[in-house]
Amino acid sequence: MQPLPAAPGGAAAATMILATLLPGAAAAMDANATLGREGFLLHKAGRLRDHPPGADYSKETVMVDGGLSITTEAFFAFLWILMVCALPLVAFKLEGRRLTRSEVGIFGIMWIAFVGGIYLFTNILLFESVHFEGVRSLTIVECVYLFTQMLTTVGYGDIVPARPRAQVFVGLYVLFFLMIIANVLSDISCRVAEHTEDFYKKMRVSASQLLLTLRETENDESVPTTSRTQAKETLIKARIPALPWTGFVKHLLSFSLWCAMGIVFFTRYPGEGRTTSEAIYMSIVTLSTVGFGVYTPLTEAGKVFGSFWMLFGSGTLVALVGSFTELVEGVRVREKFFKEFRREELQMNEAFQKLPERCDLHDFMRFAMLYSDFVEERKLDMIQDTFYTLGPGENEKLDKEAVVALLEKLDQSTTDRKDTSAL
Repeated sequence: MQPLPAAPGGAAAATMILATLLPGAAAAMDANATLGREGFLLHKAGRLRDHPPGADYSKETVMVDGGLSITTEAFFAFLWILMVCALPLVAFKLEGRRLTRSEVGIFGIMWIAFVGGIYLFTNILLFESVHFEGVRSLTIVECVYLFTQMLTTVGYGDIVPARPRAQVFVGLYVLFFLMIIANVLSDISCRVAEHTEDFYKKMRVSASQLLLTLRETENDESVPTTSRTQAKETLIKARIPALPWTGFVKHLLSFSLWCAMGIVFFTRYPGEGRTTSEAIYMSIVTLSTVGFGVYTPLTEAGKVFGSFWMLFGSGTLVALVGSFTELVEGVRVREKFFKEFRREELQMNEAFQKLPERCDLHDFMRFAMLYSDFVEERKLDMIQDTFYTLGPGENEKLDKEAVVALLEKLDQSTTDRKDTSAL
């Protein structure tokens, strides 16, 4: 390798002056002079390469050794990618309906952006991390690990972009993934709402059938009284909103199971070495998507395990929060129901007490309106007092002229109030 030629003329004079003032600089210039132009370019290219030689890479477990080396961690990382790409198709397959054109377009854009992002993260963009020294692109294992943090919004912060343009791109990419999460959560919320509505429809149908059975057998002497009493009790129980304890307990156990899996792995797997308290803290903080980032996976196997663990474990927390919200809402609905039930029962007892032994149409209409809560009793009393004030005849009937005069008087009173308020 030939040394670079010396700088002619003024450049040589400047070199002599610099060597006199800064001996260290002269030594550096001599070192650069011994490096040929070809060697300098190769050295620069090596530093800027996405996977520079001699870079710091964590050791992975080789599963297939040969022309194409495959590691266990990389295999499960590719499995994670295929799983995420297939999730939309599996969801629609379970629902038993075909994709629309708009849905095909949205999923196509998502898949292109997803696979394209993986390529950029592993070949173009440069990152820095506490897990390795220097600046380089990510391996497929590290890429999947980072993607999981974005999908679940855990955001440990242990792998970050190293260049300004990479930071801008990753920021926009995170925004894209958040929109995907919002879309998924919206679909889940709609399904939960539809399921809840179907549940209450079934409750109303069941209560209506019981009520119809009661009406049909109320005066049937062949039906034992105990059967009618049991039917009434069943009707009351059917009207009482049930508390969704089963769903809450099921999701609580599921979330606890995923936390236990994380605790066992990060305390037992070689290279992780977390204490029990650290593992408990790490599991809850991670699966709650808070992700403070103090404790993170240290090994490549831990990153792959964390990718699946965070994705499914954080989903169980979403389900747990949703079931807890339903439980609290169920408590409120039951509380409101019992208040209304007691009020209806009290109104029914009062109405029955005022009902004569033999009632005509007027008595029955009054009882029905009070029992159905169509109108307050004081308003019915006001209407009745107004009727008798107008002076009905012996046949308990009013002349049409008296009713028209009352209406005109009411209209005039309403107009006067409006004029007074306008002033």
